[in-house]
Amino acid sequence: RFAKTYYIPSVTTAYKRIPLVGIFSKNVRVTMDFNFRGGKANLFSRLTNLKDPRVLPSDICILEVKLDNRMPKWIKNILMKYQLSTQTYSKYTNTVDKILGSRIIVDEMLK
Repeated sequence: RFAKTYYIPSVTTAYKRIPLVGIFSKNVRVTMDFNFRGGKANLFSRLTNLKDPRVLPSDICILEVKLDNRMPKWIKNILMKYQLSTQTYSKYTNTVDKILGSRIIVDEMLK
């Protein structure tokens, strides 16, 4: 209830996603997100375009590996081979930083 009353989106993040699901390992899902663009909240009501600012450079792709249980050995081997590591990245938070800078928006009702 609090979120519906006080939180209003200040920006929108948009990106392309390639989802992959394993044929042999149904508990493994991989997504590749790229072409990150951001804009004010009105981006919900229109399509993104080339004028919308990039949140990340065009050559960056975020690879997400989602697992139901333990990580299979073959995935561990691939991650080690390409020296990939776990990192956290909030698409929304980084869009806020890119679009609004360091400004903090405080709802007037909370003052």
